[in-house]
Amino acid sequence: MLDDQELEGRLLGLWRGMLHKLGNGDISGALSVISPPTRDKYQSIFTDLQAEI
Repeated sequence: MLDDQELEGRLLGLWRGMLHKLGNGDISGALSVISPPTRDKYQSIFTDLQAEI
């Protein structure tokens, strides 16, 4: 079981990693942290936003 700080650190790491990948245009890499049932939805969103990132 993780304590609050460990959980926060892991979640923050995932979030920052996803943002970094999106910033580099790596949509498939960013999607790796999204749960599989919702990846298609987020792939569309990330693709639409790619020009603005």
